[in-house]
Amino acid sequence: MIEEIVRFIVERLKIYLKEQEQVRQDVLNVVMNAYLESLESHKSVDILYLIKKIKFLDNFLSNDDHKKLIELYKRSTNILAIEEKKDNKKYRGRPSVLGFKSKYERLLYRRIKQISKDFYKFINKAEFEKAFALLAVIEAPLDHFFEHVVVNDVDNYARENRLILLAMIRDFFNEIGDLSKICG
Repeated sequence: MIEEIVRFIVERLKIYLKEQEQVRQDVLNVVMNAYLESLESHKSVDILYLIKKIKFLDNFLSNDDHKKLIELYKRSTNILAIEEKKDNKKYRGRPSVLGFKSKYERLLYRRIKQISKDFYKFINKAEFEKAFALLAVIEAPLDHFFEHVVVNDVDNYARENRLILLAMIRDFFNEIGDLSKICG
């Protein structure tokens, strides 16, 4: 019964935000569908948190300053989707620092570790602007990573380590929503 009420409220909220606030439909779908899919894992229904997340993502995607970062994210998720399907597993966890073969892998991992704690702290407080401002720290290292590193190395250990590194990037963005499901 309670779950049905929550679903009703979320669906009404979706209609309101689309019609009254002109929020993009794809943004609404990504955030709200993810919320509804994980409804049992929520301890409480925080509609304000959900609204802040949706409005932030809508603004973030419409800002051209973030275009390069979004492209890098999508490149990361595309590689992961292909490799996870091929390997029939989901990459997660922490990469092995000893498994890094290049300075580009080490630098990217250092930057991820540098922002990780604060990023998740800001996300939990619904301070999405502050959280995603931290992602600017990984933009250049991620770009250099793609320029100089072959993810699908012949060495399977190095390959998996690199895929785990990309999964960490995906996890940052997916705190807001799976941008790979959003067009444009």
